[in-house]
Amino acid sequence: MDARKIQFLIGIQREIDKLEAKEGNTPKVEKVKSRFYDVIEEIVGLETVVGKTEKSKDELETNQEKEVTEQNEYKNYIHYPRLVSNRLAFFSTNEVYKRFTHEMKANTFDYNTLFGAVTWTNDFGRFYNAFNYKTYYRIYDFIFSKKTPLGFWADGYRIGMTWRSPEIEMWTLKYPGEYPLDVEVPVEYKQPSQKNPKLRYEYFGEIITEYKHTIEQRTTDRSRSLDETIKKIFNEIGLNADFKLTLDTISFKSVSFFADVIQIKEAFRWIFKCILLDKYQLKQEVEVKIEGEETDFYKIRVINKGAFISKEPTGIKINGIGGDTKTLREELRSVCDWHTIYSTHLEKSYLFRYLTEGCDVRQPVLPEEVEFIDGIEHILIIYR
Repeated sequence: MDARKIQFLIGIQREIDKLEAKEGNTPKVEKVKSRFYDVIEEIVGLETVVGKTEKSKDELETNQEKEVTEQNEYKNYIHYPRLVSNRLAFFSTNEVYKRFTHEMKANTFDYNTLFGAVTWTNDFGRFYNAFNYKTYYRIYDFIFSKKTPLGFWADGYRIGMTWRSPEIEMWTLKYPGEYPLDVEVPVEYKQPSQKNPKLRYEYFGEIITEYKHTIEQRTTDRSRSLDETIKKIFNEIGLNADFKLTLDTISFKSVSFFADVIQIKEAFRWIFKCILLDKYQLKQEVEVKIEGEETDFYKIRVINKGAFISKEPTGIKINGIGGDTKTLREELRSVCDWHTIYSTHLEKSYLFRYLTEGCDVRQPVLPEEVEFIDGIEHILIIYR
């Protein structure tokens, strides 16, 4: 399916999502969604027939039914962090998608066949509902969008060039076979970031590097390692004035994973803001630990030592369907798991599993009493 059709269908899906958010899962909404999936089925079926005429009718129908079923099985309220991590890894492991992020040898790059090799519908499009929408559009826009500037990027900077920008197409015609790292960013998109005045992109190669840092926690740039990121956000929030931060830098040096790094940064900002605003502090000490070097996920623990809440942890603002916990739950859906342990002044501790793989973010989170800890602990589980 070509990019124009995909963009058209994504636009319809966005409007359906808005309708469902406004009216809920009503018969009217279900009817609209059903008709939309019928349209997808017709398009997918037609393109399957055109592209695979040598296959039998029965086999074509079977493949068509399978693809439509797979599109329908993912829900935009279920948490799929491991699936999304596996998809993001395509930009490092898949020979087609690697072309968007890894420089190729001289005289081997062919821009004209690049998009023809991309099977977006099968690789990403059918997982649309599984993704956090911000993550999905970071990927889609980087490859297909001709609109500039693009949003959803780090440090307040909006990217003004994508793989579909006319400057890229013109450059590849002028220098056939060459990878377009040296395409100069148009002057109107060279303005520095509002949050970081020193951040400025001159060439498309820098934008490609920035993109890789948004979908993968990498070890190639020491200044952007996870421990440096955590310390930077800790200071940015203002905790360094009154709080002591304990963090084992060595444990974080080799940490790498595929996930929406921008959303994970937002999680740390949210956690540190909670610590800053917490009224009940006894020690003013924060410890950050990481586990999981020998597993397929990392478990990061942010412990606000000596902190507690003044009453039993109940109510809509703390159960994941209201207040800030709802907001962060939606921001981290299909990004990483998130649990919090709240302790009370009565020396009781309660675990809230806000996001666990496969959970429904529309449902309230019930507290589980656990062994008492002296503080409040936030846990992020990141798959890799």
